[in-house]
Amino acid sequence: MESIFEFGRHKGHTFSEVQTSDRSYCDWALRQPSPTGQLKEFCDFLRGESTGTSIGLTPQQRARVQQNREAATARKAARLSSTTCEGSAPPPDPKMPVRSSCASAQAPSPAFAQAPSPASAQASGPSSAQPPKITLIKDLQLTGRDARNWTLAVKVTRKDSQLRATKAGGEWFSATLRDKSGEVRAAFFQAAASAAFRGLRVGGVFRISGGLVKTSPSGGLELTFSYVELKERGLEDLEGLEAEGSEDPHAWDVTSLAKILDGDLDCGCMVNVRGVVVEEREAETLNISGRLAKKRKVTVLGEDGEKAAVDFWGEAAAASYKNQEEVLFLKGMKVRSYSFSHRFTEEEEKRYALSSVASTLICRLHKTQDAATAELHAQLSECIREDHRQQSERKRQREEFAAARAAARERADLERERLEALREQGLLKCKACNRKLIDWTATADWGSREYHKACWRRLVDD
Repeated sequence: MESIFEFGRHKGHTFSEVQTSDRSYCDWALRQPSPTGQLKEFCDFLRGESTGTSIGLTPQQRARVQQNREAATARKAARLSSTTCEGSAPPPDPKMPVRSSCASAQAPSPAFAQAPSPASAQASGPSSAQPPKITLIKDLQLTGRDARNWTLAVKVTRKDSQLRATKAGGEWFSATLRDKSGEVRAAFFQAAASAAFRGLRVGGVFRISGGLVKTSPSGGLELTFSYVELKERGLEDLEGLEAEGSEDPHAWDVTSLAKILDGDLDCGCMVNVRGVVVEEREAETLNISGRLAKKRKVTVLGEDGEKAAVDFWGEAAAASYKNQEEVLFLKGMKVRSYSFSHRFTEEEEKRYALSSVASTLICRLHKTQDAATAELHAQLSECIREDHRQQSERKRQREEFAAARAAARERADLERERLEALREQGLLKCKACNRKLIDWTATADWGSREYHKACWRRLVDD
């Protein structure tokens, strides 16, 4: 009976299933200097050895396993060679003995050496090779064959400006990929890092495959690549993903700010909003884990009269958005939450805000752009006037409260001065026992200076 993983991300899968679906994990396991437990059993399985009560392989069986490995390496080299040629050729026969994968890669068959002419291609009819099936980002799977067997047609919305060093001394970088169903973060390592860093460009459309789907620290999905197949395509390859500037912002599915602020949406979800910027701070540069990031904080007033905090990051933070003659449309904003502590009660409250991401679309329309924008701006202007009225009312109430407190303090000071003058003249007497008050010490449990402390306590106890 074949062994089954009892730990890790492949828990519940057999050794052969993991060997077939996750080659990068197999390579990592074989690189461990001194594996123990079931990981050692898995390494022995990969090397063609046995553990436990299984019967060991004969030298002939081990030779056949090695021969099959070399044949698989040759087929992989042939696939890599075929991506650089116009024509395609069938993979080598797995039954044919191959001495070296390098030899097969250096000496390709005539079908790889020379592509067929256009005339011969027309005579032989259309190619029998089928184009790869495109997988949407929302359909990526964590387990099974689909964890690696996929091809994405994506637009690159962000890419690191330079390669970074790994702890082991290698190189890596990350990028953000987007299609009509969503976006995903991709990390490229080792050979895939150098190849993809040269090939990927921000704004370009590519077909990409060869990675592994994993769970990201934030709970979503992300892609990791140790080997990558990359091919640049045109925007028509992204069906349903329109170019920036070609969309009508009025046709976006807009979420009300009240729904966001009430916590009706999950943190991390993407929403579309619109409104007018009523407050804006200067852009600031933050140091986040050794990387500099520019941030601009604004307050957006929506057509429902609610105001939400919005953080713009990166290139989006460079522009100023405070212009009440314009309507701001934001597509693809991320909902986030934060804790707010009240000043006097010290109670914590969960509040919600919005943050821009690499794929956020920002559109600013002047109120004279068209009739729909003019009507929306008129509605927002009414909300602005109502917001100003509420702010004026709150300011008046704060001023009245401050004036009342100042008047109360002034009356208390006058009363204290009056009682001091009476005490100095020997005319101040206790209201309870009618004896002269000579001196006192004000404490928290003593309500008035016109009583002896003992008299006051006796009155309180009664």
